[in-house]
Amino acid sequence: LSETTLLLETRAVVQANRAYIVSALEKGLRERIDRRLRGEPDRGAAAPVEAQALELVDHSQVEEEIAISNFIRSLADSCHDELIPLNSRIGLLLGERQLETQDNPFGPYSLGHAFREAWEGVDIRLEGKVIVMKMMDGGVVGDVNSVYADLNRHLANLNVLPHLALTARVRPASRGPGGVDGRAGSGQGTRGDAWVDNGMSADGGNPAQPDVD
Repeated sequence: LSETTLLLETRAVVQANRAYIVSALEKGLRERIDRRLRGEPDRGAAAPVEAQALELVDHSQVEEEIAISNFIRSLADSCHDELIPLNSRIGLLLGERQLETQDNPFGPYSLGHAFREAWEGVDIRLEGKVIVMKMMDGGVVGDVNSVYADLNRHLANLNVLPHLALTARVRPASRGPGGVDGRAGSGQGTRGDAWVDNGMSADGGNPAQPDVD
């Protein structure tokens, strides 16, 4: 099967199943968010290919895993400035003050895996699915970042950490001759970013309660 034929075939499948894919994506993402809000683990994330011990994995499956990983990484990197305050706001609502991007139910990890699962009911070659995922990498980042910006504004309007401001902080230095991660400790902290609200420290204080009535 030539690359041109595969592209044309994949395009036809996408056009024919667009409504189903969008519906499945919205349903899957909503279910992931609902499970996260109930405190249930995310059972939808597949194990990395390298973790699938003693299994024969098709080359296209490896390519699919790489494509979705790149898509998630691209979203996380490109949307970083909106994701950091969004993590703080969603973390407050979930009762998790140190919510990481990969645990944010609205974040790139949840979105990426929901997108992959939306194709499970579509009759498409695995190679074609990989092509779509690679194209998605650069085609939707701007739109997703706009959604995150809108979500941040909406939560701020509901009084969920409405006055977040970016500030620098110093992470503790590694300890001991090998450091905490097995590398030599430098004896110095490293700078990072933190979001604080109304002068509240990043790890303490009593933020205003969200007004969600």
